[in-house]
Amino acid sequence: MTDPKNPLKLTGVSIQSLYTTVADTSSGGKHAYFFTYTEGIKSPVSIGKKENLTDSNADYVIISHSDFLSTLTPLVNLRRSQGRTVAVFDVFDIYDNYSWGKPLPEGIHAFLSDAYHNWNIPPLYVLLVGDGTSDPKGYDPDSTQTYIPPYLVDVDPWAGETAADNRFVTVDPPGDENDILADMLIGRLPINNPVEANTVINKIVNYETGPPSGDWQKTISFVTDDPDDPDSPINNFPEDALYIDHNFTPAAYNTFHINYPTGGDPNITRSQIRNRWNTGTAVMLYIGHGAIKRWGKTGEGFWLLDDLSSLANGAKQPFLFDMTCLTGKFQAFEDPTLAESTLREYVDKGAVAVWGPTGLGVATGHVQLAEGLFSEIFSGYPTDLGKATLAGKIDLLTDKPYYDDLVDTYVLFGDPATKLQIADLVEKFIYLPLILKP
Repeated sequence: MTDPKNPLKLTGVSIQSLYTTVADTSSGGKHAYFFTYTEGIKSPVSIGKKENLTDSNADYVIISHSDFLSTLTPLVNLRRSQGRTVAVFDVFDIYDNYSWGKPLPEGIHAFLSDAYHNWNIPPLYVLLVGDGTSDPKGYDPDSTQTYIPPYLVDVDPWAGETAADNRFVTVDPPGDENDILADMLIGRLPINNPVEANTVINKIVNYETGPPSGDWQKTISFVTDDPDDPDSPINNFPEDALYIDHNFTPAAYNTFHINYPTGGDPNITRSQIRNRWNTGTAVMLYIGHGAIKRWGKTGEGFWLLDDLSSLANGAKQPFLFDMTCLTGKFQAFEDPTLAESTLREYVDKGAVAVWGPTGLGVATGHVQLAEGLFSEIFSGYPTDLGKATLAGKIDLLTDKPYYDDLVDTYVLFGDPATKLQIADLVEKFIYLPLILKP
């Protein structure tokens, strides 16, 4: 066992009462050995067939842990009814084919790269079904199980290594580590058991097939932290919200602003957020300081993970954009996070999807993400969450490329093919060709 990856079975074994000798003719240094009885050599419980994954063609790909495959039928049926060609893969089959059976994110990336370059119909949407941590082997006793591993990369200028699911779908050109713009639209359902899987899938299907009517579909809500310095444009969160509202939200939509005042009472702001959420809003943005389980600074969190249970918004599910830090750090041991729980905790409350950060970030870059996101949402044409979030990242890379860490650290917790339920109030223009008589 000197080289654990290349063990050698030795011959010339002689077993005595007090010692055992072997014939080892290999050379060089000290050697490590492993001795066991015949009964100590375990047989596999089962042997599975290696599935051939090379002949699939689909524009909507689901990669799921085997524990959740049986829960996916309603979502698969919905996407097929919308004209999508759907392929569902057990992540262990991907490991067998692309990472020597090891549960590595690089294997998922290699599979998606192969599909993108070689399938007749390359994937457009990729949905990962399963939560994951940065400790998949469970060295820390508090670690939860990893179902779909995060793609960990040292991309955050302040926090260092963090989860960057974006890297699963950066495949063209192949092998270019500087390429951070996604070639497919990706999202993750961060679930840990079939109950959570059913909750999230039913939430998505109900959102698209039977959304309630009402003004909530023409409502945009902004929640902001108090500014770090009212006289400075840096981290002046209420001003950022007004800028996004006035420049990128069409006048036909209702907008509401909830601002936590400096020295204010967190309970008052908490009540305002709860009432606005329950009344209904198509899109909600939070802009300010945050942490894994809260909105707001340390000691004055005005929206906490525990507050989710007090919501009663029913089927009026918003798309939530967290313009803050760490609320989407799903790979941490401090599971659950605020972003994950807002999606998966309740079928009749919370949000249909959350776009949240796995790392730190600065407000200036967040504003660019919002500009692109809103430009796509209010383009006047139907869109989905994958296209809207990608538009935000493209705007950031175009306008403020020095904040490119946000391209990697922002993860869509939800299905990228989810059609945003927002009222069509944008005026459209049709330009006809000019015809002149001779």
